[in-house]
Amino acid sequence: MLLASSIYSYVFAGETPAGGSPRHQAFSDGSDQHEAVAPVPVDPFDAALVERLRAGDEDAVRDLVALYADPLTRFAFVLTGSSDAAEGFAYDVLASAWERRAHLRPDRSLKTYLYTAVRRRCQDDADRRRVRERHADTLREQLSEQYSVPAPDDVLSMHEGDVAYAGRVQALRDAIAALSERRRLGLHLRFEQGLSYPAMGEILGLSDKGAQQLVLRALDTLRRMLGV
Repeated sequence: MLLASSIYSYVFAGETPAGGSPRHQAFSDGSDQHEAVAPVPVDPFDAALVERLRAGDEDAVRDLVALYADPLTRFAFVLTGSSDAAEGFAYDVLASAWERRAHLRPDRSLKTYLYTAVRRRCQDDADRRRVRERHADTLREQLSEQYSVPAPDDVLSMHEGDVAYAGRVQALRDAIAALSERRRLGLHLRFEQGLSYPAMGEILGLSDKGAQQLVLRALDTLRRMLGV
């Protein structure tokens, strides 16, 4: 899991993100509240790409896929936990961007538009699955037998000095999994996708400061959970 490795030093070394606040910073409240979102600066390359898409340049589609398919798939995986579903949602959004190219705006961030579209598709799918699950509950309760297949233990071939690190990374992964979905998304966008706080804010419906506080609270929670 790349996310655990990417934020390892921030948790165990007590570092803070660039532009962040000191460890255990006091906040005005404990909520990850929605705030007014400031416009995200437009990347000149993305603006030019949007213009090419709007003009029907088919080479621009290849550039769009080459630039965004992988990061959007990783983002969708964080939301869905399914590699196949994540890839499907990412490519659906990219295909939709081409089909709706006339509606793209070169004065708005293409990156945040794509990430927001992926998040909404994943959320819509999750909502539909929850409805199906509710309708299936009655049938599940009628099952008389429960089957479980234990997963085999992982066999690690490591030097003795690597075992402690591996254990700390696994503990960090478990702690990340225990965070709220919103905080997991914040960490993913900041540390694995490398997005700025303004870009994160637009995707998650937060101000720049709100996005920064979301990340800092998540890091602080991880430190408390891990006792560091």
